This record gives sequence, C-alpha cells and structure tokens, in this order.
Amino acid sequence: MEIYSSIHLSPSTQKSDKVLFYKWIIPRIGARIFEEIEKSDIIKFRADLMKETSYYNANLVITKISKLYNWAINEMGMKIINPSIKIRPLPWDTEKGIVLKLNEISDLLNVLDGWEKVLITIYIYSGARLGEGLGFQWSDVDFETRMISFNRQIKQEGIRNKLKNDPSKKTINMLPELIETLFEWKTHCREDAIWIIEDEGNYLKYDKWCKIFRRNIIKLYNFPEGFTTHDFKHTYTTTIMKKYNIMGSEKQFMCRSATPDITENIYTQVDTDILQLHIDSIKRKD
Repeated sequence: MEIYSSIHLSPSTQKSDKVLFYKWIIPRIGARIFEEIEKSDIIKFRADLMKETSYYNANLVITKISKLYNWAINEMGMKIINPSIKIRPLPWDTEKGIVLKLNEISDLLNVLDGWEKVLITIYIYSGARLGEGLGFQWSDVDFETRMISFNRQIKQEGIRNKLKNDPSKKTINMLPELIETLFEWKTHCREDAIWIIEDEGNYLKYDKWCKIFRRNIIKLYNFPEGFTTHDFKHTYTTTIMKKYNIMGSEKQFMCRSATPDITENIYTQVDTDILQLHIDSIKRKD
C-alpha cells in the first residue's frame, strides 16, 4: 500500500487512504496475501463494513482495494485476479441523507440569496469540490459556448492551481440552472471583478466559507446530520445527472472522474438493476 500511495496519490490523499486501510481493511484482511483473497471474501468484507459504517465508506474501501489490485496486476506484473471486479455497489440507504432530491434542492435555494445562493448553485450544478467552487473566476466562464473550466482551487493555504487529479482540471458544459444563475449574478458584480465569489475584492477564504456554511446555511435549512459541502458533489452526480439523463462516458466526463468506477461506486446512489442495464448496454456497443 505504501508503495502504491507514494507513486499515485497526493500527500493529502495518502493520509486519508492510510486511515481507511488501517481502520477498515487491515484489521479484517490482515496479512493474507493477494492470491488467497476471493470475490466471496470481498463481498463478506463489505457486508461486515456496512454494519459499522456508511454506504459511502463501504464502497470507498472496496474501490481502494480494487485500485490496489489493478496496480499490482498492471504495474507490478503479479499473476493474480482482481476479486473486487464486477461487484455491484450496495443499494443506498436513503436515511443517511447524503444526496438531496430535486424538491429539496429547490427548497434549499429558495431560502438563500446573494452570493451564498450563487455558491451553493455552483456546487450543486457543476459538481465542484469545496475549494474548486471558491476558485472560479469569471474568465473560467464562457456564456457563448456555455462551458465552465476548472482551473484552480482555494485551500487553507491560499490559491492552488493544481486540482485533486488530472481529470479534475477540465472544461465541461454548464447546465441551464448554472448558466441562468451566473448570468444573473454577473449583473450584480463589479465590471472588473475577477472572482465569481468575492470577499472585499479578493477570493473568499476557505476557512471563512466553512464557518459561514456551518453557522449560517446549516441553520437555514434542515440538512441531514453530518451533511457537508462535499455532499453537494454526490447530489450533482446522482440527482442532477439523472434529471438530465446523463450516463456512461458522458457522465464520467461531466463528473470529472478518473474512472467510471469512481463515478458510480463512490459518488452515485444507484439502483443496482438499472446500473447493470447500463453496463450491459455499454458492453453491447463495444
């Protein structure tokens, strides 16, 4: 794991993955070698995880295991089979409230106004991560082509031109709600404004926004317990993509995911039978 992480992951992702491995994976799999682990072991492992953690964590752990196996096979030359392939995502427990429905999105935006409403709209209708939403400049928006570019993010240390991974730095189509909101917002901004969300002529700082979200916005709307700005990305990948019937490779592109596996297993709440129909359709096209 340490070798894989040092090659493929950023320092922050290495840190979070280390927690996943030592908290969830190693205590259950232990020192068992790759060749001994079978698909039935992974399915049982995931079922056990669901007794202790959420759908999100369970699917995240399985995805990490799958990546580790693919790395061992493709880059280390190990003659083994990935036991986690073709394992469908678990049905989502809607009581966990990670994804907002369309009526909930409408209710939320109706209680907001000003730049707060604009920023939440950006998160919900672009799939931006927390820092990416803060990092948008007007130069990233092209109303003529209806495209928006992800070029930077705002972190605690300031502006970072490097995003989480290469697929994240992309130009995607703007959805109608985002176009309408930004077009209207621009009429309220200074002509020489650089940042879409400004704070005293500069970008809105990461820590300040986190405090505003926790203290103000969370109180305005009855969010599920534990809801964070990152759950807007889950909402985009599930609710918004479904609304516009965006699937397959187009969905992966719009969600800026490195692989289809990440799009479906980590960020999307899906009906497993519907998912299998999509997979079969893609295979027939190939």
